[in-house]
Amino acid sequence: MLVGVVGAGLLHPAPLEWLKSFGLTVAVLWAAVLGGAWVVTRWAESRTERIQG
Repeated sequence: MLVGVVGAGLLHPAPLEWLKSFGLTVAVLWAAVLGGAWVVTRWAESRTERIQG
């Protein structure tokens, strides 16, 4: 699958632009995953504090 993605990027008329947009997409996805994980962690901590307190 990764080979197909790289191949599509190389066949694209402007691989640099494609790589830039691909990198931006990955960065946004990572930010969403990390942000979501942080929110879930904070929520779980507040829940356990409420249960213990």
